[in-house]
Amino acid sequence: MPRTEKEQKALAEQIGQDGKYLRTQIYHESSPEYLRLLPAVEVMRRIWIQNYYQEGEHIQLRDEKDYPPAQVRIISPYDEEARFSTKREVYWHGYKAHLTETCEEETPHRYRIDKVSQAA
Repeated sequence: MPRTEKEQKALAEQIGQDGKYLRTQIYHESSPEYLRLLPAVEVMRRIWIQNYYQEGEHIQLRDEKDYPPAQVRIISPYDEEARFSTKREVYWHGYKAHLTETCEEETPHRYRIDKVSQAA
């Protein structure tokens, strides 16, 4: 990742241009139809739309305030169910886990982890 804000912006713009070019090639009428049916292509398309928009020929990175809500935003192309979440001053990408422990005298201590895919 580039260190300066200017370099980061240039990289983001290049990624946006590359994504536009790739999508244009995939959705071109001469491209094989099966490419458009690949789940990874759909995820890439959705992630691109979440992060970029096009004004004329110019590709623009969205502001954070223009991102979709956390419950529908894809944060990882490898796991569509992972979400962005925050609790107080802690921010993370992934899953929330609820951990429950029983401490009753007559039962063994048990732990239960519930995977929660939708961040609150």
